[in-house]
Order: sequence, then structure tokens, then C-alpha cells
Amino acid sequence: MKGTSLPTGAALALATIAVAFGFRLAPSFSGGGAPCGGPYTISDFQTTVDLPGLWCVTNDIDWESPDPPDGIKVTASGVVIDLNGFRLDGKGGGTSAISSGNQVHDITVRNGAISAWTGDAIDLGGERNCAQNLEVGTSGAVRLGQWSRVERVQVLAGTGDDGFALGAHALVRFSQAFSGAGAGFTVGLESLVEDCMASDNESFQFNPSSKCRLVDCVARGGAGGFWARNDSHLTRCIVSDTTFVGISAESRVTFVDCHVLDASSEGDDPIGIRAGPNNRVIRCLVEEYGTGFAMGTGSIASDCTAEDCTVDGFAPAISFPGPFRVQDCLALGNGANGILATGESEILCTTSSGNILAGIRIDGDRARIESNRVLENGTGIRIVGVDNLVIQNSLGANGTPLAIPYGNTMGQLITTNSWVQSGSPWANFNLTFPN
Repeated sequence: MKGTSLPTGAALALATIAVAFGFRLAPSFSGGGAPCGGPYTISDFQTTVDLPGLWCVTNDIDWESPDPPDGIKVTASGVVIDLNGFRLDGKGGGTSAISSGNQVHDITVRNGAISAWTGDAIDLGGERNCAQNLEVGTSGAVRLGQWSRVERVQVLAGTGDDGFALGAHALVRFSQAFSGAGAGFTVGLESLVEDCMASDNESFQFNPSSKCRLVDCVARGGAGGFWARNDSHLTRCIVSDTTFVGISAESRVTFVDCHVLDASSEGDDPIGIRAGPNNRVIRCLVEEYGTGFAMGTGSIASDCTAEDCTVDGFAPAISFPGPFRVQDCLALGNGANGILATGESEILCTTSSGNILAGIRIDGDRARIESNRVLENGTGIRIVGVDNLVIQNSLGANGTPLAIPYGNTMGQLITTNSWVQSGSPWANFNLTFPN
């Protein structure tokens, strides 16, 4: 080849990020010419791929006038284009390296590098197309139609809206998108994205449509990590250093074992996880963001932790400020309230400790606060409202144990250092006893 696919400094930075998150990069192509074995060859951009079968690139190809702006044009279905370790270089003048119309299907592009195209690096509008083992730099998107497949493709410094722009029912694995002008990965309805990484794209790192599943993905930097549309599912995903939000969700989204860590210093108290209506947030951690969890109406957080956030650990989502449930969760060392909830919410079996304001605060009526541990907060439990139920909670070492006005229902508060002899099974306990 005429050169490696990335400048030395960019390649080193990319490798550092990937190693830090435990990722392997896509293959680096340092030479071409390995046996390809196809019956057809491509040696310049005057070639039209008009027959099905295997087409082998035989050398690096640089675009120059009067080459056609679209580089390699594919007009036949059932094609494999093997770059054979070589590079297709648009030199900042060509539009797309490889393209086809919407009526051409089953195209695979593999094993090489693509750089410096003013439009999409790959633009295949038909169905069941595939991109494998590619490095794409300083170009537009890898754009494929529905039922597409992407494996071990790396997009660096994308100049288009997205690094990857894929239609519905896509499958994406072991791929990366870095430092692009838009989103890292945009995928259509009912797609699956696994073991992928996106970093420092200007918009959201992952931008899936509805009913998508994302597993073992890492997002870093940019405005947001993941924007999960309706009925999607995120499992074991990690977000760090975003300026606006770590994970943002629409309705009926489920998060399991996701971590959101270390907000960007350039952000204005970004939200760790912003749950939409009827979300399920399970075993997730938010640490050192603005608000840890912004909970939408009807959402449930269970076995989650909000720690060292600058505002509230758990709070209502501004866009969906209805009742929600927090159960078996930890709110530790946050800069405002540990748990701030609306009326009719349920706060059950949580631990709120070391929060600057209240361990638990309810703004509204008819909430249930039961079986919580509330320790070493400015105020233990504070209620602004009526008809709330406060029972079976354990308090200790709070500046003010309870701030609950008349009009609420509360179990007896036991404050003496003795055997429990209260006849009420609903009693609350203040464990800070006098000497």
C-alpha cells in the first residue's frame, strides 16, 4: 500500500482508547496482494461491477479527474468486492468509493481501507449487504440498507451525519466509530449491535431505532452515549465523559447492568440515565454525573446505585414527571437529595447515605416510603405534601431525622436505646441515640 490507513498520532490515540476499554481494533492493512482467487479484477475507478461473483482489487486506487465521482459502481446483485488489503482513496474529490442502487442486493465489501471521500464511503441501498474487515477514514458513512451485516469495520473522523447508517434488521459486531461529525452508529428498526465502541462523535455515540438490542457496547464523549428508542434493550453497556446525557430513553426501554461514569467537565450537570415512561432499569450504576437517574412516569429502578453525583441521585425526569418506583437501590454521597420523587411514587428497601440535602424527599401526595435505611444526610426524610405513608424505615446520624408535616401517615418513631417493645409493626427507628 501507499501508506497505513491512519496517521500515526490518530492510530496511537485510537489504540489507547480501545485498550483502555478492553477492545480490539479492526485489522490494520499494511499491504495488499494476497491471493484473492476471483474471476474478475478491479484496477481503477473506470470499472463497473456488472456481473455476480468475486471481484478482486489488484492495487491501491487513487481517485483523480476524470474518474467517475462514485468510484466503483455496482449494478449486479450477488457480488463480493475483496479489496485484498488495498486502499480506495478519494483524495477529497470523489463522492463515494463503492455505491449501488436500491434494487441491487447481496453485496459484500471486505478486506481493505477506504479514505477521503466527500460523500458516503460505502453507499449500498439494497438489502442483505455486508461490510467486513474494513478501515474507513475521513469520509462519510458506511451506509447499508435493511437486513445488512457489519463485522470488524472501523470508521474514523467521519465527515457525514453518521459513522454507520444502517437500515432495519441490521446486525453489527466488533466495530468502532470515532471522532465523526454526527452519531457513531445509527441503525434501523429491530437491529442488533454487539461488542461495538463509539468515541468522541459530536452527537450520540449510538442512535438506534425502536425495538433494537445493544449488548456489550462502549460509548465515550460527545453529547450523549445512547439514545434508546421505544421497546429497546441495553445490556452491559458503558458510557463515560458525555456532556449532556449518558443514556436517554423513550418508552418501555430496559437497561440491565449498564454503567455511566465520569461526566465531561465541559457539561452542565449532565444526566446519567434519563429513563422514559415505563422503563425498567436493573443493576445499573451512575457515578459522578449531574443527576444520576432521571425517572420517567411508571419507570422502575431496582438494584441500582447513584454515587457522587453533583445533583440528585434519583429524581423525576423533567419531560415525564409522574410517579415511579425505586427499590433495593443505593443513593450515596450525592450533592443534593439521595432520592427525590413525585407524589404516588414508591421508595422501597433503599439505602440513602451521605447526601447533602435529604436522603429521601417527596414533593407531592400519596407516596409510599417503606423499609429504607436513611443515614448521615442533611435531612433523613423530607415530605412536601399530604397523604403520604412512611413506615418501617431506619434512620441514623441525619442532621434532622424527619421533616414531615401534618396530614401524612407515619409509623411510630422509636428513638430510645432499648429492646423494641412497640406494639406497632409499622414503626420507624431513629438509630442515633443519646448518650
